[in-house]
Amino acid sequence: MESPYFNLSKKVKFNLRLTVISVISLVVPLTFCIASDAAALVPTWGDASLIPGITQLNVGNFSNMSFHSISCTSSGSCSAGGTYKDANGGTQGFVADQVNGVWTNAEEIPGLGSMHDGAVSVTSVSCASPGNCSAGGSYEFRGNVYGYLVNEVSGTWQTAETVGIASLGPTVIDAVSCSSDGNCTAGGSYVAGLLPSNFIMDESNGTWGVPVEVPNLSTLNFGAVGNLVLSCSTAGNCSASSTYTDGSNHVQGYVASERSGVWGGALEIPGLGVLNSGNELEVASISCASPGNCSAGGNYYSNPIESQAFVVNQVDGTWNSAEIVPGSQQLNAGNSAVLLTLSCSTPGYCSAGGGYTLADGITSEVFVVDEINGTWGNAQEIPGSQSLNTAGYAVINAISCSSPGNCSAGGDYNIGNPTESFLADEVDGVWGHAIQVPGSLALGVGSGANSLSCSHDNYCAATGNIGNGTGNYFQPFVVSRYAAVPVTPIFPAVQEVSTAKLAATGSNLTLPLGLATALLGLGCLGILEAQRRRRGA
Repeated sequence: MESPYFNLSKKVKFNLRLTVISVISLVVPLTFCIASDAAALVPTWGDASLIPGITQLNVGNFSNMSFHSISCTSSGSCSAGGTYKDANGGTQGFVADQVNGVWTNAEEIPGLGSMHDGAVSVTSVSCASPGNCSAGGSYEFRGNVYGYLVNEVSGTWQTAETVGIASLGPTVIDAVSCSSDGNCTAGGSYVAGLLPSNFIMDESNGTWGVPVEVPNLSTLNFGAVGNLVLSCSTAGNCSASSTYTDGSNHVQGYVASERSGVWGGALEIPGLGVLNSGNELEVASISCASPGNCSAGGNYYSNPIESQAFVVNQVDGTWNSAEIVPGSQQLNAGNSAVLLTLSCSTPGYCSAGGGYTLADGITSEVFVVDEINGTWGNAQEIPGSQSLNTAGYAVINAISCSSPGNCSAGGDYNIGNPTESFLADEVDGVWGHAIQVPGSLALGVGSGANSLSCSHDNYCAATGNIGNGTGNYFQPFVVSRYAAVPVTPIFPAVQEVSTAKLAATGSNLTLPLGLATALLGLGCLGILEAQRRRRGA
């Protein structure tokens, strides 16, 4: 006769096995839920494509159509601008919008065609919200160059307007920055008499004010000025930077800041004059994360033939001393380094990109550098960029950061003629490998990524030019980076098997775990859906 203790032991062991199975049925969906969500948090670049309608504008099939600037405000909502050649070989400006992830047909900038009889440029596009943007550039008319601005309101591009008053003379728009709908700032350069200078102008509630010279610049400048870079964090709170020529004919850098709608005077960038012993420099980029908290960068010459990259921070309204990009000297064995692009997401957290040369003085590579909590780290080569850059010439043209440690960068590299375009992403503070722009080779041969904008961690868009391999024909392309929608979890089948076994055994121990599995499954689906909607917002 079989012992009752033996039957009890078998029952306990059997129920224990069921309990383990049910626990596993809880762990599997939970693990899958976390893994699926983590995978969805890592966006990927899609394939590049040509802008719809651009071939209809370029009816003459002439060369050098190109994108110059892009600005994104939310997932799938961007605007961009560039130039193309018409049937007569004349340069024209165009704009294009991405609406809900789909690019609309490119259109000629309204009114600009009748304003010029020569070359046209589109230098800057900035958007405050979907369908509300401003763009600017310059055009030639009767031998003079004039700046223009054009606004997009509620998805419709308005008629371009000439910038300039008699006291300013010919003007060029270098930069536009919009912080809210109808509130933007623009700036550039002009020539009054024989002396160039920089100007700024504010838009308030949709109306552009009068352009004025950067305050105090006339007391600093005795010669040429550089292109103006500009960034606004909120309406009426901006910073601008450029170069001027001092009384000793040395090129120096300056910054000027606007607080609550009032521009302060231009001042020499602290500490940069000491670094700039070669008396030549360029300010390439500026970015403001909040009022009074900005960073700028560029390059200076430590002697007449050797250049170094620099950064300078503004903290709570005060500009600190400029510094050489930490670690860049160790990379820059060929003594020719530049910082070309910079982006700040929050105060004290920025990223910048540039280039340097190797010891042969010819081969150029690209670097990135991060600022963390107000301190710039060491510059590093973009992982994998050197293996792409087989012919030894690479440049980084754009960087955009959506939050601390989450940025994307783009540029081009040389494989022996022509160049090709690359993209690289930083996720949670770690830069990934540079990749060739996906799908670019299917569009043409020879490309470069010119501009890039990230609206949040899971959406960026980049623009550039794609060629035919001859170097004399280019078309504009766009490419987007987005988070993939998670696949449907497989745990419902696991839960169903576990529940069936529980029903067959009637175990009181495993039934609560089976019910918890079902609830966890529903909860996981809810979490994934909430994450998907949040990332797409």
